[in-house]
Amino acid sequence: MARPTKRTVDYFPFYVKDGKTLFILEGRYGCAGSGFFTNVLRFLCSTPDHHFCIADDADRMFFFSRTHCDEQDGLAMLEIMAKTGKIYGPLWVSGRVIVSPDLLASITDAYDKRSNAIITMKEILSLYPQKTVTGPGNAQASEFPAPEIGCDGVAGPGNTQIKLNKTKQNKRNIYPVSFEEFWKAYPKHTAKKGAFAEWKKAEATGLLPTLDAILSAIKDQKRAKQRASDTGQFASEWPDPERWIKKARWEDEVESGSTASVQRSQQSGGSAAYVKCPKCGKEVLDSCIDPDGLGCYACIRGGIPGAVKDRIEAGA
Repeated sequence: MARPTKRTVDYFPFYVKDGKTLFILEGRYGCAGSGFFTNVLRFLCSTPDHHFCIADDADRMFFFSRTHCDEQDGLAMLEIMAKTGKIYGPLWVSGRVIVSPDLLASITDAYDKRSNAIITMKEILSLYPQKTVTGPGNAQASEFPAPEIGCDGVAGPGNTQIKLNKTKQNKRNIYPVSFEEFWKAYPKHTAKKGAFAEWKKAEATGLLPTLDAILSAIKDQKRAKQRASDTGQFASEWPDPERWIKKARWEDEVESGSTASVQRSQQSGGSAAYVKCPKCGKEVLDSCIDPDGLGCYACIRGGIPGAVKDRIEAGA
């Protein structure tokens, strides 16, 4: 039975390892910086739909009272959070709206059993048309200038107008480029949302390696599975991408073709030999080659005959 509609959450993940934003805030403001950082996330969790606009004087005073921070220091720290991407910069600059895409991604699981889904960045963007903000914290007096974003949503020199092509911008906000590259390379495409949640967790805890390392691991595992299949060995199915990330499967050790050949030959008493198939060119056991020398069973007969398979498994 689904839970009733609820648009707030009672908790959020707080990872032990310091991120860039928290490191900067603590370096400049000490304990006050880490306290404000935590209080902003707590405030957004307890605010319906997890965003809040402080363009209005009364809302601004309420926000800084709830986060227990002086307005001047608080605005300066929010500028830092916008600069590092902890809160969404374009909305902060154009409308003094506080929303954290990272926070939304980290609390998505809390909505799994609710009758309502978590609000998306696209929906939040639609609530706040571009407008100029005056008063304390104006972007013109900010320590960090507003990003220069062109009409196509791409930063470029000399363009001071903040005009977003919402369709393209929102599409980019759903998943980062690095995750999309992983998704394209990974052979199994299921539960993308869950996979991205695990990706964010690994990234936040510092366990996620470089994209090159991940793509290299996938490539090596593809080759190993194909080699096992070609030589009549057992090749396990690819796990769901969510589980692959959660279990850090990029750390799996994969045997090279030559190493695997030597080990299998040793296990079978040295009687097994690997040869190149004259038809498909793949490395296969010599017992997998057709007696007439036409090619391996996989490419000329669609598989290995049972009797030959039994002989292979017995090490003959």
